Amino acid sequence: MQFERVILTDGTRTGTEDCDYLACGFHLVSNVELPLLMDCSLDEGAVRVNEFQETTVGDVLCVGEPTGIGGADCALVEGQIAGLAAAGQSTRASRLFGERARWHRFRNALREAFALRPELRHLAAPDTIALESFLVGAVSWVGGVVNVLPRSHARLYELSVVKKEYEAARKLFFEMLPTLDLMEGGGKYTQWVKAACGLMGHDCGAPRRPLGPATAAERARLRATLRQCAEGWKV
Repeated sequence: MQFERVILTDGTRTGTEDCDYLACGFHLVSNVELPLLMDCSLDEGAVRVNEFQETTVGDVLCVGEPTGIGGADCALVEGQIAGLAAAGQSTRASRLFGERARWHRFRNALREAFALRPELRHLAAPDTIALESFLVGAVSWVGGVVNVLPRSHARLYELSVVKKEYEAARKLFFEMLPTLDLMEGGGKYTQWVKAACGLMGHDCGAPRRPLGPATAAERARLRATLRQCAEGWKV
């Protein structure tokens, strides 16, 4: 299997370009890994804060990129508001609300300009390119989800690398894909891998602090996702 061409579209027109390699990047995405570890709530992919930049977790404030990508000037104003609020100077902090609102209008314009089309929200993540990697010559796979669905991973390797039964490999991979996609895109990879291992009968304990265990709602979501794969249908 060799990369030969790509199909490009702007949402209206479509064209094909011959190429040997493809490098691509998408969207403006807030890095919320640390806030999630602290159990801060999100709103449309960004950390939810009130007018004083306070998160949903007591004594935790957040500014800049995690609350929405608006540039350095926006982050500086948010930082000033948060610092004043933390120092108990809410009146002085409120005087900066107008300036922040101006930068938030810029931030909203950025979000609208760089919004992803629906099909681009289902692109490859590290664990979700396993089948493609095997088909172009990869001979191994290291990932936390292997601990959750070990038999499925071993079978995928056997079908795609050893036996070269590509249709069977593709069918199995798409059974596994909802679990792989959830683990990659859920923002709590470690917590969910441990919770999923427990659901599959291999309890490996709770994550080390400051990480917290998966919530009941997250465990229910994991259970429903695992049941889409033959190996996990009994959870």
